[in-house]
Amino acid sequence: LNRELKTCPVFSNLKTLSLGEWCMTADFDPLVSFLQLSPNLERLFLELKMVCMCRHSVNIS
Repeated sequence: LNRELKTCPVFSNLKTLSLGEWCMTADFDPLVSFLQLSPNLERLFLELKMVCMCRHSVNIS
């Protein structure tokens, strides 16, 4: 993916960008690449899904 992103053109007309969690790698390279290629970006939306594996017990008196 990083290799493909390096060959992308500049998205000069892009104002709004919505990305999913696929771009959130440990080093954030895909996200950084999109931001560098979008000089006129005004709004960025990141859709991150969080899963909580916690179990809480509630005592009702």
